[in-house]
Amino acid sequence: MDTSDDQRDLSDIPGPSHVATDPILHEDLLQKTGEMPTVPVPLHQATRSVGTQTRVATRVKGTQVRVQMCHKGVNTGTQALLRPLVTSRGTMCNLPAKKSSSSSSSSESKSPESKEAESPGYTPDDSDSSDEESSPKKAKRARRGRSPRTRHVPSLAPVPHQEAKYIIFESHLMRLFERCSSCSSGNVIVNKKVTGTHLRVTTECVACEKTAVWDSQPHYGSTPAGNVLLSAATLFAGGSAVKTLRILSFMKVAVITERTFFRQQERILQPVVEKVWTAHQRSLLEALKAEGQMLVIAGDGRADSPGHSAKFGTYTGIELGINKIIDLQLVQSNEVKNSAHMELEGFKRMHQFLTNKGLHIGKLVTDRHRQLAKHVRETSPAITHVYDVWHLAKGIRKKIHALAKKKGCEVVGEWEQSINNHLYWVACSTPEAEPELRVSKWMSLANHIQDVHEGHSDIFPRCLHEELEPARLKKWLKPGTLACEKFETIIASTSFLSDVKKMSSAQQTSSLESFHALINHFAPKLKAYQYHGMLSRLHLAALHYNENSDRPQATTREGKKSYKLKKLKYRPGKATVTPFKGPQRFEYVAELMSEVARSTRTYKDQAEQRQQAPPSLTSKYSYQTKEDIIKQQRSRFSV
Repeated sequence: MDTSDDQRDLSDIPGPSHVATDPILHEDLLQKTGEMPTVPVPLHQATRSVGTQTRVATRVKGTQVRVQMCHKGVNTGTQALLRPLVTSRGTMCNLPAKKSSSSSSSSESKSPESKEAESPGYTPDDSDSSDEESSPKKAKRARRGRSPRTRHVPSLAPVPHQEAKYIIFESHLMRLFERCSSCSSGNVIVNKKVTGTHLRVTTECVACEKTAVWDSQPHYGSTPAGNVLLSAATLFAGGSAVKTLRILSFMKVAVITERTFFRQQERILQPVVEKVWTAHQRSLLEALKAEGQMLVIAGDGRADSPGHSAKFGTYTGIELGINKIIDLQLVQSNEVKNSAHMELEGFKRMHQFLTNKGLHIGKLVTDRHRQLAKHVRETSPAITHVYDVWHLAKGIRKKIHALAKKKGCEVVGEWEQSINNHLYWVACSTPEAEPELRVSKWMSLANHIQDVHEGHSDIFPRCLHEELEPARLKKWLKPGTLACEKFETIIASTSFLSDVKKMSSAQQTSSLESFHALINHFAPKLKAYQYHGMLSRLHLAALHYNENSDRPQATTREGKKSYKLKKLKYRPGKATVTPFKGPQRFEYVAELMSEVARSTRTYKDQAEQRQQAPPSLTSKYSYQTKEDIIKQQRSRFSV
């Protein structure tokens, strides 16, 4: 169907002149004035969609009229001149059946609006249904296999990123242009032009010599909306442009090129992500500053690649009181001495950033990073620095597991889980202000594992458990054996005992580990990114985490909390359960899409608005030209 012809014919009929043709202006006008602009639309239009298929049916009578819809809750300022009632069956919209002439006079006295006002239970779908579909069984049978009933309002000009899209095959689309929309002649010349995802069809009628132009999608300024939205959806979902475009090209779907994606990402999408994240971060910091409390921060670093040759290091700070990411610092390896110093540099930048915003860290929970611990101890003694228990338990478990593999020490492996549980008990049962008691409780393990439960120390003289059963599955360690001596050496390490004193009792960094796993979705370690590409994907991951950090646990139909079963690969025969959260929320994506629509209206290059990137890793080297390298490679005398 040629919508341009419909609008050209409608424009000849007197009516309001303020017609919103720009969808972005349409959205802005609705937000500012609360009034919905009216747009000309063709009458007798019905659509039906099943999956990716859509069907459009049109019927044109002698003359067309301008239609202004009066919507509930929105004052358009004008009364509807003609209101075509539309009934819905699934996603199929039908026009109401014609009434007889005898009832036409009575129907004129009562408009659908007045009928609805008189009867609270009145709906156009029920009143305008035909006799054949009035039966509940027939209506249920007609809706079987289709989506729920929806009401189609054709007078609105939807915002492009909120409008539904369909995959239409070319052979079915070209059927709409086989005849002239003015004289219905079949002698029509059809020309097509494809620009990325955009299709423009120009029809020239030989009979009436009229030309019509039809566009498959609206425009953001002079840019097809579909081209920008495809790039935006790929980036905001954390996807790969190469794979996404390849999938669509395998289906023979018209898509943009990789070069177009990266150009739009640089000029539009990355500045938009940075703008939305900055606004989100500002609101979080203002709320924390208004509370006037000291911050409880969980901080940790992440390298962008495994091994010791990372290009980027990310330091993340989560405020544990609200479980939100309040700052992200991206450090490039050439900004510091080497990649091992990136985590410390990231913490310094985060600390300075929060201080400049008028916020102060009262408690810092990290892993056992020696450089960071020394820096906090020397430069910020007011910060209470504690260690996450999981990192200590992970380290001691690895050593116990390695010891159990040695000959004569196999019995220690039976105590691996008990040792891990004992460390958590020491952290949770002892206040952080009593570090010596923590050490005494921890060292009591050396006697307990030898079946000695009294005389541990003056601070902690005996075990607190009840009398143990004589028949036990785990074997006690015998004093003086190799297994017992090696075990005592591990748990009594000087550095480990100092770390036990600084264990965190309540706050942990488990939320940070979850965020690092989320980053792997947006920025996988197997892929290399430039500075701004990495930064924008980190900000997207932070926006996603902050919106879903307080997701409630899902429940079953019986109202019980839902859990997910996990079978552990590193512990054969063992399984555990984790809470199964409810569905994810993506409201931040809608905000990003709206900002993309506003930024793309004139398609100005906004790359300069991004944060300044450090020099590349290769900037300090000089290289030969590409032509010289090719000539040298092809030379017989190259060395």
